[in-house]
Amino acid sequence: MSERPSPNPVQKVGDARIDIAVRMTGAFGQPGLFGNAILINLLMPLLGGHIMRLGSMNLVASFPGAKMQHIHRDNPHLFEDFPHIGPALPLYAINVSIPLIDIDNSIGPTAIWPGSHRSPSIQMSPAAMQTVPFQRGDCILMDYRTLHAGSPNVSNTVRPILYLVYGREWFFDGGNHRHRVPLDMLLEDILALPQELHSLMLRAHQQVARIKQYALA
Repeated sequence: MSERPSPNPVQKVGDARIDIAVRMTGAFGQPGLFGNAILINLLMPLLGGHIMRLGSMNLVASFPGAKMQHIHRDNPHLFEDFPHIGPALPLYAINVSIPLIDIDNSIGPTAIWPGSHRSPSIQMSPAAMQTVPFQRGDCILMDYRTLHAGSPNVSNTVRPILYLVYGREWFFDGGNHRHRVPLDMLLEDILALPQELHSLMLRAHQQVARIKQYALA
């Protein structure tokens, strides 16, 4: 499916790993998931304290036999031409990961290099890598600049993790979502959300408008 032409919700992101832009219906369309009051109240001060946007909702699955993923940031440092500026800037986006099954070390939790959001380099020592088993429904928050990688899946179980990216009002990850819709929710479902979530979901509203514009062109 990842070989289909754009717009394609499925992308290959490594050996035996796929990234799926989730359709926000059913359980994935519940405000208690992406607009959870506890989560919003925690994130808002970290992202400026006024307005933030949900930028994307996607699911990454690693299949049995998946090897160690390449070390990467979800987005390059801002102002890449000035390598010491990006690491020194305040937090601008947060990746919230939620496992959909219990994940132990055999299934392949996400490996993280703590403090790497302040490093201009992507060259990290394997000894500095940390992995933590986590349970279904846990919530892990990560600075969008943090270096990480999916660890090997040596089990017989598919490992699905849901990722929600929240950012400052001006930020949008155009790199990872250039060829697909990052928030797949129908306009009528967006408008039916509680009023206090309309600002959070502005990106989804804009995506609907963009798709309609292309369809009419």
